[in-house]
Amino acid sequence: MEAQNMPAAMLRWLNDQEKNSEEAWLLILFRSVLTMIRHQQPVRLDTDGLLTASFWKHIEARLEYSLLEHKKPKAVNLYRFFHRVADQEKWLLLTSEHACLTEEGERFLSQKKETQLAVILYHFFPEP
Repeated sequence: MEAQNMPAAMLRWLNDQEKNSEEAWLLILFRSVLTMIRHQQPVRLDTDGLLTASFWKHIEARLEYSLLEHKKPKAVNLYRFFHRVADQEKWLLLTSEHACLTEEGERFLSQKKETQLAVILYHFFPEP
């Protein structure tokens, strides 16, 4: 797997979030998104094939941050990163209009948090 091109601004922003949390913020985000999909499935996708802006705004309100503002989800690096990881890990079943959690997604949510975080971080720093 090739290293992901992660903009430095996104990494700095994630680092700032970590300072205000006892738990890995990135893990909290991924778990929140997958859990919300589990409870609301099927979840609508936008015309770019990503979770809708209203879905992300709900996540932002719940986790008390704001990245979307007046942008589309495809303009937010973190949201594209989530979709890339979810696609590579096969956590979501995507149709042209909806997303549902797969068995792999359920399996991920049932793992220990340390294992979950390792899976996510692998996509930042894959082995050579």
